[in-house]
Amino acid sequence: LIDTRLAQRLLQTEAKRASMAAQYPLGRIGTPDDCAALAEFLLSDNSSWITGQIYGVDGGLSSLSKSP
Repeated sequence: LIDTRLAQRLLQTEAKRASMAAQYPLGRIGTPDDCAALAEFLLSDNSSWITGQIYGVDGGLSSLSKSP
């Protein structure tokens, strides 16, 4: 979840924000700057040896095991 206008309904109160943030291992809601930082890195020379990768910008949510 990224804190944008699209997510406004899910984040409209402090209680909702806290509840959503608690679901993430990093303990916070993502920001547009979090996404932009990855884009900036990938566009820089620092990523010149990286090809064909998929990056999850999800605060660690995809690392949680999903029990049936």
